[in-house]
Amino acid sequence: CADGAELVSISAPGGAIAPVPNHTLNRRMLMNGTSMASPNACGGIALLLSAMHARNAQWSVRKVRMAIEASARLVPNVNNASAGERIDRWALGRGLLQVEA
Repeated sequence: CADGAELVSISAPGGAIAPVPNHTLNRRMLMNGTSMASPNACGGIALLLSAMHARNAQWSVRKVRMAIEASARLVPNVNNASAGERIDRWALGRGLLQVEA
């Protein structure tokens, strides 16, 4: 982005998600992409908000975003993991969403 803003904040698992709904008529099918990652991210954030609510914690959108970004796990570059390289931050944001159980 020309103004220096990040386009991606965090990433969520979105590959080889199973099982898929029965209406697909292919019970062994795996699905990939943002259609699978978005529900993972939303569910993780919902768990975080629920825990904060249960503890009567004060929160704001900014605090939640900062917590999610600060706790995201960097993903090693699968093409050159032995060299310790990371996947480009522009591709995955701050890393993979982490929500403790």
